[in-house]
Amino acid sequence: MEPVDAIRRFVQNIGRHAEADFWLNLFRSQSKERFATIVIDAPVIKHAFDAVVLDLRFLAALDLTPIVVLGVQDVIAASEHGHRLGQGLKAAGVNARRIEASSLYGKFSSIKAATDASEIPIVVFDETLDVESRFTLLGHMLDAMKVRKLMFLRRRGPLSENNVPIQSINLTTEYDHVMANPTFDDRERLLLRNCRRIACEEIAHRIMISITSPLDLLRELFTVKGAGTFLKRGAEILSVNNYEDLDKIKLRELIEASFGGILRNDFFDEPVNCIYAEEHYRGAAILCDTPIGGYLSKYVVERQAQGEGIGRDLWQRLLLEHNRLFWRSQAKNPINAFYIKEADGFTRLGKWTVFWKGLTPEEIPLAIRHALAQAEDIVYPKT
Repeated sequence: MEPVDAIRRFVQNIGRHAEADFWLNLFRSQSKERFATIVIDAPVIKHAFDAVVLDLRFLAALDLTPIVVLGVQDVIAASEHGHRLGQGLKAAGVNARRIEASSLYGKFSSIKAATDASEIPIVVFDETLDVESRFTLLGHMLDAMKVRKLMFLRRRGPLSENNVPIQSINLTTEYDHVMANPTFDDRERLLLRNCRRIACEEIAHRIMISITSPLDLLRELFTVKGAGTFLKRGAEILSVNNYEDLDKIKLRELIEASFGGILRNDFFDEPVNCIYAEEHYRGAAILCDTPIGGYLSKYVVERQAQGEGIGRDLWQRLLLEHNRLFWRSQAKNPINAFYIKEADGFTRLGKWTVFWKGLTPEEIPLAIRHALAQAEDIVYPKT
């Protein structure tokens, strides 16, 4: 089976198969060194070595060259592990290049030269730097290479609270709360503290950070939902009461790209109560006031932004200020699984599914009638 076919089958087994093409095309459209940096804990090399080699072989077959980093937290055996990994990849037919972290210090051309040559860089730290300095150098490397995704592989997989995996952490709004988690050990707090420093202070571009198991590496890379703890800097959400305070051209482009159709010309002439938009127009929610509650006219998130947790930031901001909502969605809309989870109730009526949240039983029939009576805003191309 060809690698591309294999990864499509893998994604089909866990969710929507279209995700494979989307993420693969996205990764291939950017410079090779930007794809991902994978920081591997020493226990992973010791106990899950074959799984790591297999995943790296798989990625190399897709012409993807992640930057592999050893010794950020576990420096003692990093040199030995670097040698072992290099030999393991060579035996698997994967080209790799060992790079000593001490040789970097402001010049990262050796990493780019390796990825340009389709060689996986294995960056190995030694004991010349303390752990905080190693994280600092890692941050400088990520910034210089403009890396889009940083992954920490550890045997225990994602972070957890009371043995329940934590799906995501907003490093801006939730950091103090999670750091007080009594079930975290000093090593996990060290990791969180430095991830926050990297994401919020040392990286000029937006980066996705996740903590996951080596057994879930591909799921974390090639699905929106992922399979680890996603650490995000948090999106800046704009809130206005009319379209004139926003860039309507960018908002139109977002809506049309998300729905795959043309927004009717007079859409922005309709009255609106509140509009929430991510600062770079990668997500938006449009709310219209009704006697029953807020009617969610549009909730759109750019495909790539879904993987960065922007949809969740947008939704949480919406619920923070509006606890009575209802909306409709076409039955085939892939976001309906999320809506079902978030709504208090829903009903399917023909091509539409109507959802509600915070309404009384007496208000639900009125909300359904209102939602179904709305004009269609998107004109789809004929097929």
